[in-house]
Amino acid sequence: MVAGFLGAGKTTTVGELLRLAAVRGERTAVLVNDFGRVGIDQLTLAATGVPVRALPAGCVCCTMRGDLGRALEELAATARPDRLLLEPSGVAGPAALLEVLVQVGKDLGRVDLLTVVDASRYGKLPPSRRWWRKG
Repeated sequence: MVAGFLGAGKTTTVGELLRLAAVRGERTAVLVNDFGRVGIDQLTLAATGVPVRALPAGCVCCTMRGDLGRALEELAATARPDRLLLEPSGVAGPAALLEVLVQVGKDLGRVDLLTVVDASRYGKLPPSRRWWRKG
């Protein structure tokens, strides 16, 4: 899972992970969750040539939990990837997503979390919006 706030660079990071996987000869698929109805990230990632499935207009960590489980299973079965990347909406919290993935993705294997942070904006966030805190 590649998590991060809106505009942090998640789609760019996923694109780079796809490029690296292709160099290694790995089959990869992507599940994208956009909070809005227009799936810009889906279109961007589909241009890489890997299977991409979108879950638009909601958040997979709360209102779309069941949809997430079905979409993961469907994508795993149809694309048969070596690695399946999840790019959630920028409004989704990593802790809630990990909880959901443990419930709905238990048959899919290991779950890794990569959080993308825009370092130039991180210090400007109020402490209540930061996922990581010192101390």
